[in-house]
Formats: sequence, structure tokens, C-alpha cells
Amino acid sequence: MREELRGLRRQNREQAETIEVLRKAAVGLLREGERSMSDVYAFIEVE
Repeated sequence: MREELRGLRRQNREQAETIEVLRKAAVGLLREGERSMSDVYAFIEVE
């Protein structure tokens, strides 16, 4: 049980880090070329 909880917490932390990286990338893309959010979503879907 503890091992499972530890694994879930690690997975949660990794997903939170990934979300933060994607958020920062989206903000950067929007600032760079004044792109729309639909352009950002399209970029993320390709990756």
C-alpha cells in the first residue's frame, strides 16, 4: 500500500512538472509571434 502511494505521488509530481513546462511553452509561443491559442493547441497536438 505504501509503495503504491509513493508511486502515485511520484507520478503526480512528474505530471505536474510536465504541465508546468507545457504552460510555459504555450505562454512563450503566444508572446513570440502573437499566435492564437488554437495555434498553440495545434502545436502541442503534433508533439
